[in-house]
Amino acid sequence: MHIQSLDKTSTKAITEVFNKSFEDYKVPMHRTEAQMQEKIKAEYIDLSASVGTFDNEALVGFILFGVDTVDGRKTMWDGGTGVLKEYRGKSLTKQMFQVALEHAEKQNIKRILLEVLESNTTTYNIYESLGFKKVRLLHAYHGLPETNAEVKHQVEVIEHYDPTELSALCTWQPAWQQMDNRVKGWGDVITTIAIKDNEKVVAYTHYNNQTKRVFQFAVDNNHRRKGLGTALFNYISDNDTELSIVNIDERSTDALAFLEAIGIKHFISQYEMELTL
Repeated sequence: MHIQSLDKTSTKAITEVFNKSFEDYKVPMHRTEAQMQEKIKAEYIDLSASVGTFDNEALVGFILFGVDTVDGRKTMWDGGTGVLKEYRGKSLTKQMFQVALEHAEKQNIKRILLEVLESNTTTYNIYESLGFKKVRLLHAYHGLPETNAEVKHQVEVIEHYDPTELSALCTWQPAWQQMDNRVKGWGDVITTIAIKDNEKVVAYTHYNNQTKRVFQFAVDNNHRRKGLGTALFNYISDNDTELSIVNIDERSTDALAFLEAIGIKHFISQYEMELTL
């Protein structure tokens, strides 16, 4: 077996091994080849920075890495690590990370980010042995918002906005998949809705208009507890579709309390981990 970058590996092969690797994963991860292509584009996955383990010419394990500049630092993000069942127990993940680290240092990468399920102690221990440290605990929620017919707010779709202005309303730093560049990377799949006060956005959310996954949401501190957040979430779900939102910082207690209050329930948590180079 040998380890090399994935820049010459077909999306079809990556998709097949991705799906087989995550067959027994707690969270459904199945993707079509087209969906994998979308993920690669939207999440800034760099196949030349990504690595795979090959048995002869067959891909049997992989780590997909996104690359972007975050807070002024060139950063790599683990967008998916998988090994086929029959090849587990051979320290392949650790070996692939070591190869990726060599590439990262050559490319002046300053840090590597990843997320791992809180309950996945085996994988968590592997990352710790590589030098990763916990940064924060992130929660994921899903459910159908409870309707409040008495809440009346005008919700509108906005196509032109200042990302910095919207981000200033947030109480937590988005994780990789929810960052502004990823929102932009998904293109027309993302819809942005807002509530304004005197032409100023005081509440907004970015969401996937196909899957109903919320990427970001926020309400201005001076306009909270007035039903604005509920109005946004009811607009998205049409009172008939469950919503999902992941990677909410546990320290954002207001956001977590809001989701619980409108009937959207917690279902998993994961650690964001960081390796500084």
